[in-house]
Amino acid sequence: MQNLVASWVVFFVIGGITGFLRYGDVLSPQHMLMIRDYGIWVVMIIYVMVVLASYKDSVFQGILSTLIPFYGFYWLFMVTDAFMMRAVVGGFLVGLGQDYCVRFNEIAQDTIQTVHAWISSGG
Repeated sequence: MQNLVASWVVFFVIGGITGFLRYGDVLSPQHMLMIRDYGIWVVMIIYVMVVLASYKDSVFQGILSTLIPFYGFYWLFMVTDAFMMRAVVGGFLVGLGQDYCVRFNEIAQDTIQTVHAWISSGG
């Protein structure tokens, strides 16, 4: 029970700080661009840590986390009981998750357009 309460406190502290910095209009535009650029890398590093933790839980979960995009986050928030890891990752995703999703969407759209053009040209 104590671990559960501590993880909620960690989530609210990290989520509050990252959310306030990202959405509170307290940073200059240069710093916001820096958060958008480097925040994507932070989320990717966090995801790699989640995938490695899923391998530690079970090899099958690790393989699923490696091969299926975003399964690692599903594993973290729905399957495992790593409350502190959930709190830290969730706190960082409050401030950095939107930029990561927008950038991931742009990359996916570019990839789809490239594959579509390649298929349209006859391969």
